[in-house]
Amino acid sequence: MPFAWSSASKSTAWPMPSRVLKLGTRASLLAKTQSGMIADQVLEATGLESQLVFIKTEGDNPASNLFAPKRPGVFVSALRDALLAGEVDYIVHSFKDLPSAPLAGITLAAIPQREDYRDILISRDGLSLADLPAGSVVGTSSPRRAARVKHLRPDLEVKPIRGNIDTRLKKIDDGEFDATILAAAGLNRVGLRQGDSNFFTDDELLPAPAQGALAIECRSDDHELLAELHKINHAQTELLVSAERAVLRGISASCTTAIGAHAVIEGGLIQLTAELSDNDSDWHERISISIDAAEATLAKTRSLGLKVADQLMQTDLGLKLGTPLEKSVLLVRSSDNKPDSDAFKAAGFNVISDAYLQISNFENPVGAGRMLDALVNAEPDTWLVITSINAVRYFAEQVGMVALQAAIANPNLRFAAIGERSAAEVKALGVGDVLLADAANAVSLSQSILVHNPKRVILPASSIAMKSLQDAVTFAGVDLVTEVVYTTKTVTSEPRTAKALAQGDIDVLVLRSPSAARAVASFVTPKDLATLVLVTGNATLEQAKKLGFSNIALTNGTTPAALVEAASNRRTA
Repeated sequence: MPFAWSSASKSTAWPMPSRVLKLGTRASLLAKTQSGMIADQVLEATGLESQLVFIKTEGDNPASNLFAPKRPGVFVSALRDALLAGEVDYIVHSFKDLPSAPLAGITLAAIPQREDYRDILISRDGLSLADLPAGSVVGTSSPRRAARVKHLRPDLEVKPIRGNIDTRLKKIDDGEFDATILAAAGLNRVGLRQGDSNFFTDDELLPAPAQGALAIECRSDDHELLAELHKINHAQTELLVSAERAVLRGISASCTTAIGAHAVIEGGLIQLTAELSDNDSDWHERISISIDAAEATLAKTRSLGLKVADQLMQTDLGLKLGTPLEKSVLLVRSSDNKPDSDAFKAAGFNVISDAYLQISNFENPVGAGRMLDALVNAEPDTWLVITSINAVRYFAEQVGMVALQAAIANPNLRFAAIGERSAAEVKALGVGDVLLADAANAVSLSQSILVHNPKRVILPASSIAMKSLQDAVTFAGVDLVTEVVYTTKTVTSEPRTAKALAQGDIDVLVLRSPSAARAVASFVTPKDLATLVLVTGNATLEQAKKLGFSNIALTNGTTPAALVEAASNRRTA
């Protein structure tokens, strides 16, 4: 047997390929069948065996209310809890059951080839929806299916139905219901009702987003297993269902939202159609948009889904039913995120701080002391130039805050900074006037300083500081005193949000420096990102473009307020 039952136990990170994987699954016929099928595919593609670990979920509780689950993903949460606890190594879901919001610590590892995406009507006498007698009772707990049945046949009665596939079919055979609607994919996988042919067309009933597809999830830090599981990923299915799932994110859909979406490839185009319905009335809004299939990437199909969702949200029904998308924003520095974080949170963003860039002190007591002496003994027209808040903080750490404040009290000193935040950091030390560059970049800063004919420039710098400012100052014949006081490095291990960023689950990325852009590009492919990339300053803009980031917005200033304004005015596209 390629897979076998096992009781839950802690997973051990044995080296590949001898590792026996624990696959978490519900105990229903469909869940066991789907998980066994995936275990076989994993074995064939990787040589790794899997043991099924049965986990009871909230959706398996007959007393629970499917219309009002305790938390999103009534069939999902317990499986994810077991995965995060290390009780299983990976889990398999019907993709349509997954909540649209990502969960920290869990990564979508693979989407196998999709089965039949359609819904099918199962009736006791094999009748189609059009042929059911008036007053017939149709069982469904799906708001999407219920809304369309009421629209297509307002003379029928729609009632909630619960239970697994075999349980629902028995309720039809026993006369409790006259018909029910099921996903054709599930019936095909378990081999039931092969002769039924009452499929719904897309015009009649759009499927749930990603219906017919399976989603395989793994812990985000299990890099070896993620790579192995990805071997059964089906690229075309991934493109299409990613577009459909993006619609869910775009309207902040819940388990009670009546939303259908289906993407197809026809005539060289990927066409995505989505429909929002109102359960309380016969009100439906449908939007369809196409893109060139030959140029499609995950970033573009996710953007397509968000665009369709945006248009749905702008309809009268969307305004009535929809919930504005809570945008997530990623801050990538190891420190100094609080001002940006506070501003974004106040504006209603979900803020995620995850270090892609490590900034730390550079022990240089001799060099820092040399710059301090230059400040203390400064003659007229001596300038202290600050290119980042870290330059101030780590310079102060090197020489001591009291000593630095005493030194910059020298009346011969003048001050310049590359942006508002750097200027504010200098002013916090007791400085009155700080010259700001016309634009937040080193070239503009050097030009702003040189028009004042400086005699000396003192510059506390980063270990990877760009040389344009130093070169401009020395070329003009100005004495330059510069020393490294802090280091800027890309982190060595993959950040926990890298997969979510690559998968389009983060809406806004903030890049405050060229080094931040390079750090992010070390872990994701910039050209594939659907995320809106906010950059401060031309140097960061140029670096981001060079690396391949495409959906870029240059902020109007470097303050947290400028970042929030740019993020609020542009939807990811």
